[in-house]
Amino acid sequence: MEMDLMGWIIFIAVSILVGALIGFIAGKIMKTETSIGRNILFGILGSAVGNFIGGFIGGMIGWEFGWLLNIIFQIGGACLLIAISSAFKK
Repeated sequence: MEMDLMGWIIFIAVSILVGALIGFIAGKIMKTETSIGRNILFGILGSAVGNFIGGFIGGMIGWEFGWLLNIIFQIGGACLLIAISSAFKK
């Protein structure tokens, strides 16, 4: 199934909003004071990392995760990226 232009625009807008929320939550968990742009970036990239890790673990043990566990993995992925970024900053 192909997405038309409006579908892609909505997909990108929702990805940015969800990424911002994931990044905000991860920033609060990791107690970092960063810009909203960095939170969005870490949220989007962290969501991808978390989905990859969750899919890998789920594939290994034969589970398919629900949306709540996916969000937890996404926040964990963003926290991981924040921790790596903080380690390189010092």
